[in-house]
Parts: sequence; C-alpha cells; structure tokens
Amino acid sequence: MVRVISAHHFTSQDVTCCQEPCSSTTAGDFLLLASPLHQIEVRDLTITSAPSHAFPTVDLVHTMVYSVVGRYLATVEHRDNLTFVRIYINWWSPEAANQPMRARIAGRVTPASSQEEMHLEMIELGVKDKVTGLAVCPATGNLLV
Repeated sequence: MVRVISAHHFTSQDVTCCQEPCSSTTAGDFLLLASPLHQIEVRDLTITSAPSHAFPTVDLVHTMVYSVVGRYLATVEHRDNLTFVRIYINWWSPEAANQPMRARIAGRVTPASSQEEMHLEMIELGVKDKVTGLAVCPATGNLLV
C-alpha cells in the first residue's frame, strides 16, 4: 500500500507546453529553455499571462549558465564535431531579440555600433581544448570554462 502525504499546498498552477528542451536554466525571474530549433525561449515567471519571447542561437545549445553579476548567458554549443562557447548579452529584452544579432569574437577589435538601439549581442570565446563544463562566479561574474 502506498500513502501520499501532502507536503505543500500551492495556491495556483500554471502549466504550459514546449518542445523537449536541450538545456534549461533560470535567470532571476526568467526561465530559459534551449530548443532543438537553435533558439532559447525566455519565459517571465512573474507574469504568467505575458507572452514569452525567443532569441536565436548560432548552434545547438548543450549547456547554459547565467551570470547574475554580468547579466549574461553563457552557452556551450555543438555543430558536427565542433564545440563553441558563446556569451549572449541583452537576451532578456524582447526589443533586442527582434533586432539583428551582433556577433563578436573575444579578444578581437570590433567596430562600435553606431546605432543607439539595443541589440542582441553574441561573443564567441576561442577554445582549443574540449569543453567539459561551464561555471560562473556569483561574486565577480567571471566565467570558468
């Protein structure tokens, strides 16, 4: 015989469906779900009736972590047998997600944006060795690859 014991009574429940995510994480009040369609869906957990937005990724996301200090999202992405570490900035803004993505390579000089609009920015880190994981320091925002 099985006994079910109620441990917590929830005042409400919000259930939505999505494709099976490749990776997921939380970023404050946001839930981030990476889909096989090369995009990350952003859901605001404070406003259940608000529609979520999504922003594109370059390749299929395998792992992602969020930095509270830097307010960036770091991902490990795969294409064929190659692995990439990419950082996304301004991902939280639906307006930035609707603008073209601005791609940069870490350590390289890139021209400054002449527009004052907020853009989704992607910074690719050059890695030579196989990436086994990501971690973010909660105090400094430093990224460990």
